Amino acid sequence: DQKAATIASWIPSDTKVNWQEWRSIRRQLKRPRRFSRKFIADELLKRNEYRRMIRCLQRNPEISKGQGFPVPPIIEPGTPVTAYNKRYQIIYSGVVLFYSIGDDGYFIQFDSEDLGCEFCPDTEVSRVTFPVPSLPVNLKPTTAKVRVASMEDVKSFDANDRSFERHNLYTLAANV
Repeated sequence: DQKAATIASWIPSDTKVNWQEWRSIRRQLKRPRRFSRKFIADELLKRNEYRRMIRCLQRNPEISKGQGFPVPPIIEPGTPVTAYNKRYQIIYSGVVLFYSIGDDGYFIQFDSEDLGCEFCPDTEVSRVTFPVPSLPVNLKPTTAKVRVASMEDVKSFDANDRSFERHNLYTLAANV
């Protein structure tokens, strides 16, 4: 940068600089950002603010027309997608069943019956479909099986209360 070049021009190239002089020079230069917890927290905060802004623009398409960049629309139900299945920890193709505004994600019906339906955050869903290799024979879910006290718990499942994982656990237990 220009300031570093200006400071470097003050010192002849054949001059040796002791540590005190070097420290003084470095103080005048712009401080580099260190890879620290604060730096990571700041970057995550910026990322989450950006995601919130894009979601807001997706919900209000008339506002996004004035922006200088294209905003992808919310993926419509029935659209083929590729998504990450957290229970099986695999990327696989499927179809969007619906978009949940409060949870900022999609309910995906995966193409394989073994994978079933899963809630996937919008950051883990892509319109692009890739050829996916066949599933391994020993594919096991990573979630534990839960015994349900009564089937009323399963019947009272509410898709808006972020209990998709619990629902999957219940259905696993009910099938045992």
